Amino acid sequence: MKVFGVMALVAVLGVAAFGQAKKGIEGVWQLSEITMTGKYAMTMKITQPSVYIFTKRHFSKIYVASDKPRPVLDDYAKASREEIYSIFVDGIDASGGTYEFAGGKMTLRPTVAKSPSDMAAGTWVSYAVTFAGDTATLTPEDSNTGPNKKSIFFKLTRVE
Repeated sequence: MKVFGVMALVAVLGVAAFGQAKKGIEGVWQLSEITMTGKYAMTMKITQPSVYIFTKRHFSKIYVASDKPRPVLDDYAKASREEIYSIFVDGIDASGGTYEFAGGKMTLRPTVAKSPSDMAAGTWVSYAVTFAGDTATLTPEDSNTGPNKKSIFFKLTRVE
């Protein structure tokens, strides 16, 4: 009888733990909103695909950096320079590498990125991170090039 009671207790505790919401930055997120304050104040709801993945030590992020879908061309060989640029340069952002998260501050150190300068040795960027339910707000604070000069906030929504 004691064995049955212990097994029931373990089952109940296991289900309760499984049903709890995830906490912290680990998981899969999507960019849902970008807000800027100051002279160019605006809030942009993100409608294009994105994925931010945080494991214990590594991150990967890729997102369509536009408010509308990138065009699909019938023949890329006939595309203008501007069309190619808008699709593959301005239209997307990506990076991945390692990160540290402690005390509400996250520091990213890219090892691969769309921009070669973003993956140079010694490159890093730090964010203040706040959580509210299944959302996280990332506010750039500083980087290896100095303090952040723009008032910008990235809102992520947890998807897994």
